[in-house]
Order: sequence, then C-alpha cells, then structure tokens
Amino acid sequence: MANILKVLQCFEHYSAISAFAPVANPTNCPWGQKAFTNYLGDNKSDWEDYDATYLVRKHPNVSTTILIDQ
Repeated sequence: MANILKVLQCFEHYSAISAFAPVANPTNCPWGQKAFTNYLGDNKSDWEDYDATYLVRKHPNVSTTILIDQ
C-alpha cells in the first residue's frame, strides 16, 4: 500500500504503479480505524492522506496507470 500512497501523493513524478493485494480503504474497516487512531489520533480527516481511496478522490485528474492485482 505504501507505494500506491507515494504515487498518489507525488503523482507528477510517476507514469505507472502496480500493487499486489493492497489495502484500499483502511478508514472503513475496524482494524484500519484502530491503527489510524493509534498512530494518527482521532481526527479522521488526518487519516485521508494515508488512505488510497481518499487520495484518488482528491486527485481525479491523475493520469498515472494503476495496476492492482488481488
């Protein structure tokens, strides 16, 4: 998941990304919420920079090719 986050945070530097079985939306599952609360605090808006689903929403014009293999 870290590679997807890095590309979405700095998408202008990459032309493609691939990931094997990434965690796509940890803010919407119990273990992700527990982890983010412990590491980042209770403010859910702070979690969005570490959730690929929210980063894709923030940058709808990213032209980077993303291949995800489950």
